[in-house]
Amino acid sequence: MYFEIIGEIEGIETIAVGGRIRDILRLRKTMKKEKAKKSFVLCIENKDCDDLEKRKIYQVLPDDKAAKEGYLRIIDDSGEDYLYPESYFIPIQLPREAEKVLQVAICSKKGTVLFS
Repeated sequence: MYFEIIGEIEGIETIAVGGRIRDILRLRKTMKKEKAKKSFVLCIENKDCDDLEKRKIYQVLPDDKAAKEGYLRIIDDSGEDYLYPESYFIPIQLPREAEKVLQVAICSKKGTVLFS
């Protein structure tokens, strides 16, 4: 099985011991929040950024520290996540079905989808 490391591992806690999952309700609630955190932006500027393309949709990864400094953590055309100025993007809200389709496309195209 292949795994790609895309960032630091944070918030490690034991959720299962043997064949039982402790706090299943809390776990389900946490997982719902994680799914809800997926957000997308439209690139409107790419000055000095070879791995960004205008008019492309990019997935944003949560990063509170970067947001306080005016940056977004974006999975760019290199397939890696990097910080870019928030002013290079506009947030977009997608219908749930579009998110599902884009999620599949993002996984197969290293993080980006062309919006034309």
